[in-house]
Amino acid sequence: MTKHILASMAVLGMATSIAPLSAQAQFTGPGVSESITTVADAKNAYDDTYVELTSHIVNKVKDETYMFRDGSATS
Repeated sequence: MTKHILASMAVLGMATSIAPLSAQAQFTGPGVSESITTVADAKNAYDDTYVELTSHIVNKVKDETYMFRDGSATS
């Protein structure tokens, strides 16, 4: 009886330690492509493409339109 209790506790312990690992996975859908991180790549990207730039704001053109500059280009 003691062996069954210990085995059940071991299985329960392993199940609770493995379950959170699958919850940490991040969904990447079918449309995921390489990340765009430079101004030169952003200039050649399609509309509505997500970009993440680390650059400097050069100028505010319109309400939500800005010019950025990094080592690759200015846009």
